[in-house]
Amino acid sequence: MLNEIDIDDKIPLESTEEFDIIKSLDKDVIAMDLVKKTPFTPETNLITIEKIPQSLCYKILKKVQEFLSVKALPLFLLIGVMLGAFIPQIGVAIDHKATTDVCLVIMFLYSGLYLSTTSIVEAFKAYKAAVWGTLSILCVTCIIGAQLTSLISFHGPSNFKTNMSFLGPINKTNQSLLSGNETAIHNIDSFRAGLIVYFSTPCTVSSGILMVTQIGGSTALAVMLTVVTNIVGIFTTPLLLKWILTTGSQIKLDVLSLLLNLSLCLLLPILVGKSLRFIKFVKTFLSNPNHKFFLMLCSITALAIIILIQVSKTSSNGELKKLTLISTLAVIGWTLAMHFIFLLLNGLISWILRLERKQLKCIVVLASQKTVTIASAIFIFIPAEFGDRGLMAIAVVVGHLSILLFDSFLIPFWLYIEKKYKCCGGSEK
Repeated sequence: MLNEIDIDDKIPLESTEEFDIIKSLDKDVIAMDLVKKTPFTPETNLITIEKIPQSLCYKILKKVQEFLSVKALPLFLLIGVMLGAFIPQIGVAIDHKATTDVCLVIMFLYSGLYLSTTSIVEAFKAYKAAVWGTLSILCVTCIIGAQLTSLISFHGPSNFKTNMSFLGPINKTNQSLLSGNETAIHNIDSFRAGLIVYFSTPCTVSSGILMVTQIGGSTALAVMLTVVTNIVGIFTTPLLLKWILTTGSQIKLDVLSLLLNLSLCLLLPILVGKSLRFIKFVKTFLSNPNHKFFLMLCSITALAIIILIQVSKTSSNGELKKLTLISTLAVIGWTLAMHFIFLLLNGLISWILRLERKQLKCIVVLASQKTVTIASAIFIFIPAEFGDRGLMAIAVVVGHLSILLFDSFLIPFWLYIEKKYKCCGGSEK
């Protein structure tokens, strides 16, 4: 495997004679051009391999592994988005409930396989992180995001009240007579309506835990927050929308069905993965860095497939053709601006609460994201006067993908800064 022999590996020797034998071996045979001897004593019993020239193939594979270890997530997401946009037939062909379920199982099974018992204990002890994380996900970020989005006018205040359905219903009879400019304005209003719903939802169900795991955050805390907030969010999201939009809420969600889906696709794979760690040969298999790297790629690929299916459905329905450059940039810019505010807010409060580094990472990443799942369900039950459901869905997908891609690049940057900080003698906490 790639990591079996590396620079500065330690090799135990039984005697000085063995060292002389190794030193006399031909370097072309053992792929070694420099061996530095440390004084042999029964106590040390070690020599240091200082440099090992590898084959060209080995070096290429090593570089690819190093690159994918930090860049696989944004790369695979970009591939999923591009394939879904330009070759939607792929996503449509695999658009089955079984495909999504399998992908979710793979993602959360990976989290369970590398979920240690100590992290579970830490999650129960992290009451400050749990309380703030829940409040931030269900209340603080929802109010800030939805309220600011409802107040912002992309095209001027004069047209805002006449087109936003919750401030004044659109006359459907005259809608076909709108000019191209007015139609574009109405499209932007639908985009805004979709973002209001999106910001009123809890955290992501799948990608959030994956990103927390990759950045070295508390996976157990992430799982707890995800399950609790997504169940409670079923009740809080309609209440927030009713308050923010000042209209009666007609939204109904199947609580038992969502709870069952979360249990089967999230909790069950994690518990199975955790249980497998008690099997000796499985634990040995997982301890190999190359095996962990392969399983990580499988998990990221599963996430990319889910994104591919979502984008393909939008593209195959022709909804992507309704997007203009200006409206797309407006959605992306505003979504990222709100996400940046969430990141700063969660980071600041976590620092004030003096949370541990793993807990801080979990809160900053998870509490700053929103879920597409509940938002998509709300669109089904939302009144038609609220806006065009297809355009609202596009706004949510574009905004959500923008956040995922942004966080995908934020994670390796964060790890890079953290590594530099540690090299300068920074604290581990």
